Amino acid sequence: MNKFLSILFGLLAFTTTIYSQNFTTEELIKSWEVRGVLQTLEAQKTYSDLTNHFVPAKFRTRMAELHNYINKNPSDRLKIRIKMYEIIGDMKLNHPSHWKPKEQITQLFKYALILKDNQLLSELYTLYADRNIESIDNNLFYLTKAIEIQSQIGENYFPKLYLYQYLTGLSYYTIEQFPDAIAHTRNCLENLPNPETNLKIHILSQDLLGTLYDRMQKQDSSLYYYQSIQKILDHYQKNFAKYQEGFEVFDKDFVVLWNGIADGGIGQYYLRKGEIQEAETLLFQNLSTSQKFKQFQDVAKVQNKLGLLHENTKNYKEAIGFRRNAFLNGVKSKSDHQIIEASKSLEKLYQHTSKYDSVYYYNNQKHLALHRLSKKTSDAKHQTIQQKLQHENLVNLISEAEKILAKQRNTRNFFLIGILILILVLYYFYKRNVFKQKLKILNLEKKHEISELKLIQSQHEISEAKKQLQIFKNKLKHNQSILEKFSIVHATPKESIPELQDLTILTKDDWENFKRLFSKVHPNCIQNIKQKYPTISEAELRFICLVKLNLQQNEIASALGISDSSIRVTWHRMRKKFDLEKEMSPTEFLKTIESTP
Repeated sequence: MNKFLSILFGLLAFTTTIYSQNFTTEELIKSWEVRGVLQTLEAQKTYSDLTNHFVPAKFRTRMAELHNYINKNPSDRLKIRIKMYEIIGDMKLNHPSHWKPKEQITQLFKYALILKDNQLLSELYTLYADRNIESIDNNLFYLTKAIEIQSQIGENYFPKLYLYQYLTGLSYYTIEQFPDAIAHTRNCLENLPNPETNLKIHILSQDLLGTLYDRMQKQDSSLYYYQSIQKILDHYQKNFAKYQEGFEVFDKDFVVLWNGIADGGIGQYYLRKGEIQEAETLLFQNLSTSQKFKQFQDVAKVQNKLGLLHENTKNYKEAIGFRRNAFLNGVKSKSDHQIIEASKSLEKLYQHTSKYDSVYYYNNQKHLALHRLSKKTSDAKHQTIQQKLQHENLVNLISEAEKILAKQRNTRNFFLIGILILILVLYYFYKRNVFKQKLKILNLEKKHEISELKLIQSQHEISEAKKQLQIFKNKLKHNQSILEKFSIVHATPKESIPELQDLTILTKDDWENFKRLFSKVHPNCIQNIKQKYPTISEAELRFICLVKLNLQQNEIASALGISDSSIRVTWHRMRKKFDLEKEMSPTEFLKTIESTP
């Protein structure tokens, strides 16, 4: 289908009908930062601006500014967009033979896969197909992948989806997978129902479907599409102002050429129906226009049909002439399909005339063309499989790398979580310890407060006890004074004076009260005495406690309700009982007790 390639080159590099001012570097970056389903539409505007208003010097300046920006602001997404922009500019700037290697595009696949952006990946697939247009059948894998992704996202977000559906149909046609070719080409027309949007692709799709249905012996369907081409051209001539690409693109020659091709397609229909006269007229009209515009592949196709026409009418001389010309134009246009068709016929025709050298020659040419076509088909299928395997390997490689990274991230996260837990545990114990310390301090402060209160209370009690003891001492002295005066005046023993009983005799309760008060003033005194002299009696203990109060002998006797002589007898017995020195006084005895550790 070489007649399509010259037309297709005009469709490449993201050609659309959007006209706008040249984008600045800032505007390009802003458009390329868009994500989600709208990103292709935004990016398309920038690529269209580049191809429609291409100025080499300005393009180089833009690229320098963009590279400077990406160096300062690294971004994988932006890096992909800048590289795509550069590749499209390179396609605009240079002849296809000087375009940068397509491997530069395949390297970008990895970044898009890592970003997990299938939409961006589909754009790279279509750019790869545009870059490799001369071997369109070798783009089949990437074209079908792009169409699959873009169809899932939605046709509304991809203004050129119909173009890639057409290219896919054309690829399937070249490797003679006609049902797939028809399916994709019809999808192209479904997404491009209005020829006013893109007349060129609309007509190419109609012609491809007409050719496909003719090859599959479905003449009615073939006739439908060639008649549709003529209807579209007629509408265009009357309403060309409505078409996005005006008459300066599709001029009168365009209309003449495609009307001629459509005549040839309709002529094929009449030929298969056996309507020779109508077929011959239309086929000659096709031949005339195709020769005029040097569409050699189409010339070969028409000449093969005219050869068939003369074969059917048994005009073998004319048939040989058309078939030989078809063969030569097939060679000129490198159309193996036309070479094979012409060679098969010539092989049979020369057998009728017994020209076996020619039979051998065209048989050999037929097999060579069949071999080339088979190899081309095989290479295309092999390329598709290889591209699929490469793509799957790349996906698996990235998947494995992501698993390793995920594992490393998980290990790092577990480590960080472990550290965080450890920090939290340490912090918990720290706070707990701080709380315990605070609680301990509070308890100590509380105990200190209680101790202070007890100390104050104790001091108050001691003070009160001292006062009571002093009152007691004063009372004893007062009592003693009264007794002495009363004895002098009345010369009567105190036992006979009932009103003084309460003043001179200590009851058991008085003694217990006395001990309580005494112990508060002298806390360990009684305990030390009992510890040093466990056999000491209560009477002896009362005596020693009164000595501790610095009372005189007569005061002690008064307090105990006994005579002075009884006091002396008590002390005499204590000296013997405790084996004390004869000269030791009660006060000295008390000092020995207090001095004992």
